[in-house]
Amino acid sequence: MGSSRVQTKVNSSLQINPIIDGVAYEITSSNPAVASVNHYGTVTPRKAGTTIITLRATDGSELTASVLVTVTI
Repeated sequence: MGSSRVQTKVNSSLQINPIIDGVAYEITSSNPAVASVNHYGTVTPRKAGTTIITLRATDGSELTASVLVTVTI
Protein backbone atom coordinates (compact mmCIF):
# COMPACT_ATOMS: atom_id res chain seq x y z
CA MET A 1 0.00 0.00 0.00
CA GLY A 2 2.99 2.32 -0.09
CA SER A 3 3.25 4.85 2.72
CA SER A 4 2.25 3.68 6.17
CA ARG A 5 0.85 7.15 7.03
CA VAL A 6 -1.36 9.56 5.12
CA GLN A 7 -3.21 12.76 5.95
CA THR A 8 -6.49 13.98 4.49
CA LYS A 9 -9.20 16.51 5.28
CA VAL A 10 -12.88 16.23 6.17
CA ASN A 11 -15.13 16.53 3.06
CA SER A 12 -12.50 15.07 0.77
CA SER A 13 -11.72 11.52 -0.27
CA LEU A 14 -8.69 9.30 -0.40
CA GLN A 15 -8.07 6.25 -2.54
CA ILE A 16 -6.02 3.33 -1.24
CA ASN A 17 -5.11 1.01 -4.08
CA PRO A 18 -4.29 -2.49 -2.88
CA ILE A 19 -2.22 -4.45 -5.37
CA ILE A 20 -2.99 -8.10 -4.68
CA ASP A 21 -4.04 -9.78 -7.88
CA GLY A 22 -6.16 -12.89 -7.52
CA VAL A 23 -6.35 -12.79 -3.72
CA ALA A 24 -9.62 -12.18 -1.89
CA TYR A 25 -9.36 -9.59 0.85
CA GLU A 26 -11.32 -7.47 3.29
CA ILE A 27 -10.54 -3.86 4.10
CA THR A 28 -11.64 -2.20 7.34
CA SER A 29 -11.30 0.98 9.38
CA SER A 30 -10.47 0.76 13.07
CA ASN A 31 -12.49 3.93 13.67
CA PRO A 32 -15.26 4.37 11.07
CA ALA A 33 -16.53 7.46 12.92
CA VAL A 34 -13.32 9.22 11.80
CA ALA A 35 -13.04 7.64 8.34
CA SER A 36 -14.86 4.77 6.67
CA VAL A 37 -13.53 2.64 3.81
CA ASN A 38 -15.31 0.59 1.18
CA HIS A 39 -14.17 -2.64 -0.50
CA TYR A 40 -12.62 -0.66 -3.35
CA GLY A 41 -10.30 1.27 -1.00
CA THR A 42 -12.15 4.59 -1.09
CA VAL A 43 -11.66 6.27 2.27
CA THR A 44 -14.31 8.80 3.32
CA PRO A 45 -13.10 11.17 6.08
CA ARG A 46 -15.90 12.03 8.52
CA LYS A 47 -14.32 14.01 11.39
CA ALA A 48 -10.92 14.98 12.76
CA GLY A 49 -8.95 12.13 14.32
CA THR A 50 -7.00 9.03 13.38
CA THR A 51 -7.89 5.57 12.19
CA ILE A 52 -6.02 2.56 10.89
CA ILE A 53 -7.12 1.15 7.55
CA THR A 54 -6.27 -2.55 7.41
CA LEU A 55 -6.35 -4.91 4.47
CA ARG A 56 -6.44 -8.64 5.28
CA ALA A 57 -6.20 -11.47 2.79
CA THR A 58 -9.07 -13.91 3.29
CA ASP A 59 -7.38 -16.83 1.56
CA GLY A 60 -5.83 -18.25 4.74
CA SER A 61 -2.40 -16.71 4.08
CA GLU A 62 -2.76 -14.27 7.00
CA LEU A 63 -1.24 -11.45 4.91
CA THR A 64 -2.07 -7.96 6.17
CA ALA A 65 -1.16 -4.37 5.38
CA SER A 66 -2.22 -1.22 7.18
CA VAL A 67 -1.98 2.54 6.93
CA LEU A 68 -2.53 5.18 9.61
CA VAL A 69 -4.93 7.85 8.34
CA THR A 70 -5.02 11.24 10.06
CA VAL A 71 -8.06 13.37 9.27
CA THR A 72 -7.90 17.13 9.82
CA ILE A 73 -10.51 19.86 9.49
